[in-house]
Amino acid sequence: MNGHPGGLPGMVIAGRYELLRRLGRGAMGVVWEALDTRLDRKVAVKEMVYPDPGSAASDIRAQWVGRAHREARTVARVGHRNVISVHDVIDGHGDGGDDDQVWIVMELLDARSLADMLKPREPLSVPHAARIGLQVLRGLAAVHEAGVLHRDVKPSNILFRADGSALLTDFGVATYEGATQLTGSNDVIGSAPYLAPELLTREPGPYPATAASDLWALGVTLYEMVEGRRPFVGDKLQIMNSIVRDPLPPLRFGGLLTPLIEDLLRKDPLRRPSARALEMMLEEITRDIPAPTAPPAPRPEKAAEQAVPGEQGPPPTTVGTGGPGPERWNRWKVPLAVLCAALLVGGGWLANAMGDDAQDGKGSGSAPHPDAWARFKAAHPVLRVGVKAEQPPLSRWNNKVFVGFEPDLARRIGELLGYGEDQIVLKEVTSEDRVRQLTGDRNAVPAVEPEVDLLLASYSIRKDVAGVTFAGGYFHNHQGGILVRDKGIVHIDALSDLSDDRGVRACTVEGSTYKDWAADNKVPLTDEGLPGTYDKCVDKLLDDDSDVFAVITDEVITQGIADEHRDTKLVETFGGGARDYGVGLRSGDTVLKAKVCGALRKIMETRNGTSEWQKLYDEHLRPSVGAASGLPGLTECHE
Repeated sequence: MNGHPGGLPGMVIAGRYELLRRLGRGAMGVVWEALDTRLDRKVAVKEMVYPDPGSAASDIRAQWVGRAHREARTVARVGHRNVISVHDVIDGHGDGGDDDQVWIVMELLDARSLADMLKPREPLSVPHAARIGLQVLRGLAAVHEAGVLHRDVKPSNILFRADGSALLTDFGVATYEGATQLTGSNDVIGSAPYLAPELLTREPGPYPATAASDLWALGVTLYEMVEGRRPFVGDKLQIMNSIVRDPLPPLRFGGLLTPLIEDLLRKDPLRRPSARALEMMLEEITRDIPAPTAPPAPRPEKAAEQAVPGEQGPPPTTVGTGGPGPERWNRWKVPLAVLCAALLVGGGWLANAMGDDAQDGKGSGSAPHPDAWARFKAAHPVLRVGVKAEQPPLSRWNNKVFVGFEPDLARRIGELLGYGEDQIVLKEVTSEDRVRQLTGDRNAVPAVEPEVDLLLASYSIRKDVAGVTFAGGYFHNHQGGILVRDKGIVHIDALSDLSDDRGVRACTVEGSTYKDWAADNKVPLTDEGLPGTYDKCVDKLLDDDSDVFAVITDEVITQGIADEHRDTKLVETFGGGARDYGVGLRSGDTVLKAKVCGALRKIMETRNGTSEWQKLYDEHLRPSVGAASGLPGLTECHE
């Protein structure tokens, strides 16, 4: 096994498979058209060709060969319609040749690859791209269930049978879950444009390959199908750097597939949807769409020297016999009526693709299509809600649990959305980082993925925050409370005492609107820098050596802090106006927004003279801020 093919036309492998002609070659092997003399049928035989091991130890070579045997046999056992059929695995060739040689006998396909179809660089229609993706996903899921990772999912490794069905092929670099992606020479295994970012991160060490890595590659393939281009381009190093650091280029033609592709191409593998969730979403898009016809086989004069699927080089074609195909390859056009039906079925996704115009306008509070909500739930098995940890009585981290009005309201919303107690995760956010945790930051290096799905974090409803929309309001708050503490040096009795020249300073948090308010009203802020949480402001207030004599924030929060620290007091509300707190969501999450609005309506519904909202208010807020003036209006949930 010296790195050179040993097969020749006329050679008989294992006394059964007669090599007829070479169909293609790549770095991992040579594919032959062969005759199974026992069954009198044509097959494809892949002669595994390994790089010249040179002085490599024989035990290393034996491990490589053994792995090839084991994985080929595993693929053979998968037996899935969307995975190439492996008929046999042979050691040596029975003619006195190298006993370390491996031959894989597979079905012979009279078809072209997805890479051939995409050569014109024209986008495929969304429904048919989804159909191909669904079939590949099913094959990939079956392979994963067998404990194997493909590690080279890409268009040239997706073939079509004569009936148009897609299947996954070329497991030449497949491995088992958890195997490291880098070779001993630090070469990356797989094709650069389709590598997941976690496989390119070498510090503190290479991440293991996982099923999520294969799903990333499927996401890149779907992107390429609908856009007619790859998302990350350049030379190999540029591509790999872009995958790790750059945001995903926006999709122009993704339509209903846009949110799915974006989720698949999250930098964090833990944030990618599961194969089952993807299958449900793709099934919805492809429902009632007829199967396409297969692309034509390559012309006979071009069939003799084809590239092996899965290898680098010129635009690859696939194994084929050169037989006749349909007269014309229909570019997967779908009848208008069928496409309209798909759009109606996937109405939730259409709204997602439309963005704020769809969700903030009339109808934003209407109930989502049940299938759209099922897809959302499948993609989000856990509801992650951002809350604050230092704003009593709204929210407080106490004895290893979040307590207060907003955490309890968040849990109740989650329950009404159909999540169990163990499926609702509350996560701390601050005024400074709550938007970043909700929307992520694709311009950061490396890109930051969203960490929460909702915000119940004293977030006043605003229209000027990019990427954020609101459901609610759920509480009508008064802005501008001043919490002070007399330290025996200066007594603060009014706002004017903060703005004069006595060397006293106030504290608010980074990211708060009060930072700008203080500047406008000539209220000096602490020289020590604004903290990220109000707890740190309170620490400065309680520190006799600090120059902080006041904390400025919303009235309900200053009153709650005063209740906890009896040597502080709320001296003034300075007429900062009033705003409603709203549930923050990502712009475009129309399905989730509709469900949250529905949950809030139920919580505020009056029965027997009271409501769930009133009970929560009386428990958490009434002791500090007195009786409620009435239910807040759901201005962001209008029909």
